[in-house]
Amino acid sequence: MLAITFRVVSNYRRVRRRKGAGHALTSIVIDPEFVLDSAPDPLEQVVRAEAMRTVQELISGMDDRRAAIFSLVELRGLHVTEVAKELGSTVNTTHARLRAARRDFERALIRRRERPR
Repeated sequence: MLAITFRVVSNYRRVRRRKGAGHALTSIVIDPEFVLDSAPDPLEQVVRAEAMRTVQELISGMDDRRAAIFSLVELRGLHVTEVAKELGSTVNTTHARLRAARRDFERALIRRRERPR
């Protein structure tokens, strides 16, 4: 699957380079470079989607409280004090759970990388 995606992206970039500015001069209706530059990069979209699937998979294996705190702080960018207030726990407890969640996430990521494909 990754090889197919890589080829699609390579072809996309090669066409973009080959047609370049000369192609834009012959185009009457629209500048293709503008269209290609404003379109999202297919490789970036695939990489982001795969990363999101991996993160979701790793978070789903966590304890519910740790997963909630990890998601709110690391993914949504909330401050620990806001999360503690929202969850009705102390700031120290929330920090402790966040540290544990980060440790769990890192260990799960290491296990995932080491597992044979």
